[in-house]
Amino acid sequence: MREVDIERNEADDLLQQQLREEIWDELRQGKYDVVVVTPPCNSFSRAMCNTHATPGPVPVRNVYYPWGFPWLTGNNKQLVTDHNFLLTQCFTTMDVCMEMGCDFLFEDPEDLGVTSTGEHPASVWQLEQMWKLVDIHQATTFAIYQCHFGAQSPKPTRFVTSIQLAKSFPCQGWPQFDELRNYLGQLPQSCSHKFLTRKLIGKEKGKWKTADSAAYPPPLCKWFAQLIVSRVGGEAFELCHQITAEEQASEIGQQTIADKEPRAEGTEPPQATNDSRRQAGWHRSRKFSAVASRPKGFAGVGWKYEGAC
Repeated sequence: MREVDIERNEADDLLQQQLREEIWDELRQGKYDVVVVTPPCNSFSRAMCNTHATPGPVPVRNVYYPWGFPWLTGNNKQLVTDHNFLLTQCFTTMDVCMEMGCDFLFEDPEDLGVTSTGEHPASVWQLEQMWKLVDIHQATTFAIYQCHFGAQSPKPTRFVTSIQLAKSFPCQGWPQFDELRNYLGQLPQSCSHKFLTRKLIGKEKGKWKTADSAAYPPPLCKWFAQLIVSRVGGEAFELCHQITAEEQASEIGQQTIADKEPRAEGTEPPQATNDSRRQAGWHRSRKFSAVASRPKGFAGVGWKYEGAC
C-alpha cells in the first residue's frame, strides 16, 4: 500500500511532476489493484456560499465558471490554478488505471444544486470531463450520506468507480435537478435521522467546522475496504463479509444512540507545517490518490486525510 498526502508528508506534493510520473510508472508496472482518488475539494465548497452570514473564504467558482472565476487574482487565483491542475491529474490517473486493468474509486462532495440563498456552487460533477470519463470507462456513479457510516453530519458524497460490485448499490446515476436547479436526487431529501446533526458552517473553537469532517469515519473506511476486496472475489471477499445482519443492525443502533449524545473531543486532523499558501481558513491539500497495492494478490487501500471541504 502507498498513500500520497501532503497533510501527512511535505514530500507528497503532487504538484511535483516527478512524483506524479513515479505513481503512473508504478501503475503501468502493474504494482496496484486499486487507486483511491481524492482531489482537494475545498475550492468547490458550498460552505463558502454562506459568507453573508458567517465570515470566511469567498467563493472562487460557481456553476457558470466551474473552473474558477476569470477575475480572480493573487492567492485565490493560485489556489484555483493548483486545484484545477490536480483535478486534471486525477482524470489522467483514472485513465492510466483503465489502461492497465487497475480499478479506481473517486470521491467528492455531492452536487446539491442551488443553495437556500440562491447561490449556485460549482461541483466536480458538473464538469464535462467527468461525464466523458464515466461514459468512456463505463464506470458507476452513486451517492451516500456519510452520517449513515458514522459521520457527525449528513455530508452527502458522490463516488465514481470502476469496481463492478458498485453497480448493485442504491442512489445510482447523476444528480438530478429541476428547472431552478433545486436538487431532486439521487439521494433522498433527508438522511432520515431524527436527531440534530452537526452543521459544517462557520468556526468552532477557532477552527473551520469543515476541517474535522475531512477524514472518513471508521465505518465508511470498513465499507470501502469491503468494496475493494470484492474485486478479488473468492475466500477473501467472503471473509470480509462475515459480519452478520444482526451485528450490522447493532452497529447502526449504537451509532444512532452515540450521535444523539454529546461527543468527546477527538483528535484534531493533522495540519501541514508549511502554510505559505494558506489563507482565510484554507487547507493546502495536494492529495489526489491513495494507491492500493497487492501483497500476495490481496488488495489493500490507503485512506485520505485532506483539506476541508
